[in-house]
Amino acid sequence: MLPYEPSQCEPTPNLFALGLSSFLCFGLVVSYLPQHLRIYQTKSSEGLSPWYLLLGSTSAACGLFNLLILQWPKVRCCAIISTASCFSATLGLLQVAIAWVLFSIIFILFLIYFPPHLLFEPPLLEGAVADKKAKTTPLWKLSVGLASVTAIHFIVTLAVLVPLLLRLPLPHPNPNDAPDIRLSRIADAHGLVATILAVSQYLPQILLTWNEGFIGSLSIPTMIIQVPGSVAFVVSIAIREGTSWSSWMPYAITGFLQSGLLVMCLCWKQREKRLGIDDFGRPLLEDDVNGEEDDERTPLVGAER
Repeated sequence: MLPYEPSQCEPTPNLFALGLSSFLCFGLVVSYLPQHLRIYQTKSSEGLSPWYLLLGSTSAACGLFNLLILQWPKVRCCAIISTASCFSATLGLLQVAIAWVLFSIIFILFLIYFPPHLLFEPPLLEGAVADKKAKTTPLWKLSVGLASVTAIHFIVTLAVLVPLLLRLPLPHPNPNDAPDIRLSRIADAHGLVATILAVSQYLPQILLTWNEGFIGSLSIPTMIIQVPGSVAFVVSIAIREGTSWSSWMPYAITGFLQSGLLVMCLCWKQREKRLGIDDFGRPLLEDDVNGEEDDERTPLVGAER
């Protein structure tokens, strides 16, 4: 039995927050689509850092758990209010969930389209007969390990958190009031972890992109949409009832760091044109002008910056 009356569960009208969150849910899909398509069309995830994907996926998951805890009273209200009212009350949570799903898809595509030349170790001697069972590279083993950590973190946290939320009493009579202090501390802990991971998230990707000297599988259109969109994302979370600084801080930090990565990619794009190489560091040939690209070309090593 819920400790609320239906009248208490009806969300406070906030047309601006509703409209902004609805727009952002659609905008998130549009912004991530170029990145998904780029990996799929190039059949390569080269240039993406597995550490960046681990930290990003885990940070997004912690942000999702933070908002789930803070808005849990509103989620429970969905049992006694209309579908439209439930959608309006929990749209901010849906928005964050969509962001987590779309970023996690990048990690999945990263593994599916892992570059073949980085998957197996070459023979020790040129011309040597390869073993029947080729040895995978440390990078592939690291990527699989980090993906496993990401999945385990999400499953274990969800398995612990949901039963806890279902069993915890809600002593406050109004779902619009501040949540129980225990829930607030758990939520703030997830928000703090999400913020720490968000700070670290773009550092390995920025370092990898800098060392590689080309943009690889990174999508510039995705970043162009998401950098200004991060401002609207932060505002949409901050103005919703039942949220705190720990809910929007991770997205503010990721937006700032992503802007730095975008500037670097734009600089590398100009450098690629100057050196006559493609986005993966391979020299452009005459066939490329006609739309034919040789995927076996070796990336330039130590190219001039």
